[in-house]
Amino acid sequence: MPALIVSELSGGRYVERTVAEAGRETAIEAPFPLKLDPSRLVNPGAARMGRESARMGR
Repeated sequence: MPALIVSELSGGRYVERTVAEAGRETAIEAPFPLKLDPSRLVNPGAARMGRESARMGR
């Protein structure tokens, strides 16, 4: 299952701040606001299909 680990440099070491898991939109605030679902990065067609289904009332 795809996931992204967001780390931040703190005291000369990287510290894990957030894990963005596939199938769930995760909000990241720094260094800039971003919302993402890692599954859309590896299967961009799934995001398009979801939008089309929503538009068609499915």
